[in-house]
Amino acid sequence: MNEIILPQNIDIGFENVDMILNQVEDAINDGHQKNVLINASNIKIIDSNMLVFLNILIDKLDQRGKNIQISDMDFLSPDSSQIKFERIKSSDINQLDRYLDENFIVKFGRGQISKNTYERLIQSFKDSVFEFADNTSTHSNSNILYLCGDENPVGNISMTIADVGISIPKRVQQSSKNTDQMIFDVDYIEWAIRQGNSTKMIPESGMGLSEIQSAMKSLGKMIIISNKGYWFQDTDGSIIKKTLSASFPGTLLYMNIELNEYGNSSKHFKLKEPSYQFAF
Repeated sequence: MNEIILPQNIDIGFENVDMILNQVEDAINDGHQKNVLINASNIKIIDSNMLVFLNILIDKLDQRGKNIQISDMDFLSPDSSQIKFERIKSSDINQLDRYLDENFIVKFGRGQISKNTYERLIQSFKDSVFEFADNTSTHSNSNILYLCGDENPVGNISMTIADVGISIPKRVQQSSKNTDQMIFDVDYIEWAIRQGNSTKMIPESGMGLSEIQSAMKSLGKMIIISNKGYWFQDTDGSIIKKTLSASFPGTLLYMNIELNEYGNSSKHFKLKEPSYQFAF
């Protein structure tokens, strides 16, 4: 039996993501062993956002014909997260909008922010999520979104949204020219984020990854995981790019919103009008 050992503290940091992906890939590539034990006995702290990541990997193991056992199912239960985990059709904008309103928007007023800032915060957040959903429908050949989130006492709200379709690196390779000098998957993610780059043949309305990135410079932190690329933008706008040693089957977007920062007049939104270009 192959064993996937989950760490004590599970968050979306590079080391955790890389370690778990490596173990899952080893289990999938083992053609002699169909049984897989996911050992969750060591878990002490889990960021609810990782329920998206873990459920996608469990689904992948199941699709590859693996018999999965989990030592402790509690961490996967609906009650284990402060903001519930859910699967939603990417084309069902009404259900997605309700999910955002019921699980995220109701919490946005807790920070010391003005009405105008509150309204722009909601606009920026929803635009980012809807853009990801539309990209999932039109680009990645996937129709399911995995969503979850978390909140903490210091006033941060985070959300993770992911699909299991064609990854950003593969989409860029298939649809774009002048990418010969790109070596790593994170380079393709970086290309997709740049203003004006698109893999769509016909431009349609939408923010694009470039505008999501711009919005998140005002909202907080942002992480994109796609194939072997790990792209991280910190609250100060600095960017870290890393390469995973095993692939994530799709694209994951993590957004951490620092609500309390909006009581600080030095922090301003830098929202743009829709660019009418998608960026992956």
